[in-house]
Amino acid sequence: MSEEKVIRIEEVEGMLRRTLDEQNEKSLRDWFAGMAMQGLLSNPSIIDTLGKYHNIIDTSFSYADAMLKERENHENN
Repeated sequence: MSEEKVIRIEEVEGMLRRTLDEQNEKSLRDWFAGMAMQGLLSNPSIIDTLGKYHNIIDTSFSYADAMLKERENHENN
């Protein structure tokens, strides 16, 4: 006889909520990075300073991560 695992609705809701939160967080990070990149690329002197594309990408995500951290700090206060 096989043993069935019963999952309560609260467990399912919790799993879905965590999954959605993770997806939203990634999407928000990508959006912040895209906005930062747009700003960086609009300034020719920044392009000259940062040089290669991977430096611009890294810098964009650094700005996005800083924004997410500040957002989290603001929500916790």
